[in-house]
Amino acid sequence: MPGDAAPPTILVVDDEPPLLRLVGRVLKRQGFTVLSAANGDEAINLFDKHLDSIDAVLLDVVIPPNGVAEVMDHMTAARADLVVVLSSGDVPAPDVVERIKRHGGVFLRKPFLPKALLELLETRLESRRNPERTGASDEPVPGLEEEEL
Repeated sequence: MPGDAAPPTILVVDDEPPLLRLVGRVLKRQGFTVLSAANGDEAINLFDKHLDSIDAVLLDVVIPPNGVAEVMDHMTAARADLVVVLSSGDVPAPDVVERIKRHGGVFLRKPFLPKALLELLETRLESRRNPERTGASDEPVPGLEEEEL
């Protein structure tokens, strides 16, 4: 991360407290600023409060009470440049896959190694800073096998 630039801010949304804490610690150790939410309502409130400072969101696909679609649509409607990483132990439903593609997001299957999360975030944040490096939006969603789409 650049020396004088503010560290990227990541909003981590997961309804599993141990995972929320673990991911927060991993990201903080790498210099990220971390905001954490345990449900969709909390995520939307934090996002709205910190709208201009959030660089990326790591969002569990199964998130009460709103569900991932409502939370992701709310966030990406306000910030088209937001880096969106969805995560789940299962393959997301077809409508969620379509939303991921439409918003240029990526999917990270649980369980994942901290290194995989960090590399994915760094790559996506770099792509946002340098849009000419960003791939086509009709490419398969990273993290899902082509036949699963």
